[in-house]
Amino acid sequence: MPLRVVPASSQTEELARRAGIELLDLDEAARSTWRSNGADELDGDLNLIKGGGGALLREKLVVAAARRFVVVAETDKLVDRIGEGWRVPVEVVRFGWRTTLARLLDGVVAVADVRCLDDGTPLSPTRAT
Repeated sequence: MPLRVVPASSQTEELARRAGIELLDLDEAARSTWRSNGADELDGDLNLIKGGGGALLREKLVVAAARRFVVVAETDKLVDRIGEGWRVPVEVVRFGWRTTLARLLDGVVAVADVRCLDDGTPLSPTRAT
């Protein structure tokens, strides 16, 4: 049986396509038993960051559709405290993003970055890398 995957990011999708792996739409694979993905950062209590590369919403949808989810993490992803190597990702839809940013900066986080294109336009989830 050929390997069939639902990619959780556009980068993974492109890599899988180049490797000749069959790509499935999330709706096509909604009844699958399990999913796996890698952690961006992991602490000793197994708290982890996923979606640091800009595909947070997409990754959450893929995980939510699975009955079981397995996280794979290399030892270099292990940290003493979450947030050491990655800022904690928060993905926000375009509607109301300025209000959401202001709320985050009002006592929730000290610093927040909006990922932008080279021209300063906020990065659209459909163009996330």
